Amino acid sequence: SAIDFLVNKRGSVETVTKEAQDEIYLIAKLDQHIVGVVSIKDNQITKLYVDPEYHRRGIGRELFNRAAKIILETGHSKISLGALGQSPLPFYQSMGLTVTRTKSVKLGDMAGVEITLMQKLIR
Repeated sequence: SAIDFLVNKRGSVETVTKEAQDEIYLIAKLDQHIVGVVSIKDNQITKLYVDPEYHRRGIGRELFNRAAKIILETGHSKISLGALGQSPLPFYQSMGLTVTRTKSVKLGDMAGVEITLMQKLIR
């Protein structure tokens, strides 16, 4: 589930609580279940996750578009993000983002994971 991903895969309740103090979170709910989440800090999408059971229903596209609208409304002209691994790249490219560079995580639980930095100009 989206909650499981946020709390167990991306940190702890404390981590999510701390991040939420300076990030904007939008959630997607279906039948009272949280099925997706996007978080924004400044002009960066810091997380975008949709429960795999709910893929290919437009939820990720809707979360991305709402995040982009907020980023634009807060005075930014560029969206940036770091995609983990290769699997999200086709989605982000379909949303108009282009690759700027790749880097490997050096430390911690994610050491060795490739991050693809992407961006999109918005108006």
